[in-house]
Amino acid sequence: MSSIATALETYRETKTDENRDKLILRSMPLVRYVVGKYAGRLPRSLERDDLIDSGVCGLIQAVERYDPSKETKFETYAILRIRGAVLDELRSRDWTPRSKRRKAREYEEVCSKLNTGSDGAVDPDEVAAALGLTTDEMEKMKSEISFVSFVSIDDGNSGSEAEQSLLSRLQDPRSPDPTEAIEFEEKKRALVEAIRELSDHERLVITLYYFEQLFLKEIGDLLGVTESRVSQIHTKALSNLKLRMHEFA
Repeated sequence: MSSIATALETYRETKTDENRDKLILRSMPLVRYVVGKYAGRLPRSLERDDLIDSGVCGLIQAVERYDPSKETKFETYAILRIRGAVLDELRSRDWTPRSKRRKAREYEEVCSKLNTGSDGAVDPDEVAAALGLTTDEMEKMKSEISFVSFVSIDDGNSGSEAEQSLLSRLQDPRSPDPTEAIEFEEKKRALVEAIRELSDHERLVITLYYFEQLFLKEIGDLLGVTESRVSQIHTKALSNLKLRMHEFA
C-alpha cells in the first residue's frame, strides 16, 4: 500500500487528531499536484501559497467526509475536493463582471483581425466601426475594460477550441491517474532509503549489479570473493529490501 493508503487505514481504525494530521500530511502531494495545474495561470494579485492554503482546506474536508462505502479511491475523492476549493478561491478573486470580460474579448478579437501591419498598430476609427460604436464610445469602453487582466476559468463561448472556457480544458480524461505518479515517487524515495539502510556489502552488491550492470562473477572479482558469496549477499540484500518495502506490496 502507498503511504497515503496506510495513513488512511490507520485513521479509519483510530480516528484521533494525531492520525488525522498524519493523513493530511501524507496527502499533501495531492494538493501540490492540483495547485501546479493552475500555477501558471494566476493573476498577479494571487500567490501560489494562497491556492495551497485553499487546497489544504479542501483536503481537510476530504479527510473528514470520505466514505469508503462509495467505492471511490480516497486520492480521487480528495483531488476533487481540493480542485473545488482551489476553483472557489480563484472565483472569489475574480471581481471582473462577465459583461466587461465579454467586451474585452470582442475588442481584442476585432483588433487582432484588423491588425495587418508589421508595427501592430490598428486604426481606432476602423475598430470603432467594426464594433458598431462611435470613437468616443469606444474610448469609454477601453477605459472600462483596461483593468481586465485575465480570463475567468469558467467563462467561455461555444465554438472553436480557442474560444472554449479554460475550465473545460483543464482536465484531460486521457491523461494518466495523477495518484499513480505520486505513488511511484513515494516508492522510489522509500526504495532509496531502504538501500541506504543495507549493510555496506549488500549496498555495494545491489549498486554494482543493478546500477552498474555487472555480472555476479565480475562483482566477485572486484570484492575478492567467490561468485557464490556474491550471490548469497545479493539474495540477503533483496530479502532485506522486501521487508523494508512491505507497505508498498
